[in-house]
Amino acid sequence: MSGAGTKGKVEHTPGPWHTDDYAMFIFGPNNETIAQTRGEGADLPIDANARLLAAAPEMLEALEALPLGSFGDDMGKHDAAEFVDNAGYFFDAMLKAKVAIQKARGQR
Repeated sequence: MSGAGTKGKVEHTPGPWHTDDYAMFIFGPNNETIAQTRGEGADLPIDANARLLAAAPEMLEALEALPLGSFGDDMGKHDAAEFVDNAGYFFDAMLKAKVAIQKARGQR
């Protein structure tokens, strides 16, 4: 019961995405505009919202790295040993998740 995640066909603009110096626009790998963060009111965290959006492709990649397909629809039917057998895939997904979280928080 091993195998990588459930990566499917990419239907969004592929990453990596990044923000501009003002964290208002999100750009794709070829500097094409993906999105713009806007809002009314001084208390909106526009820069944090832009970073979160820019991290979306990495977040999806981390989730797709989980070996979810190996466990079927009911993960509760499997014992811990089966999860241990897939530890390498979980570790890879965790590393990707850490990078995505750091990017979303502006730490990368």
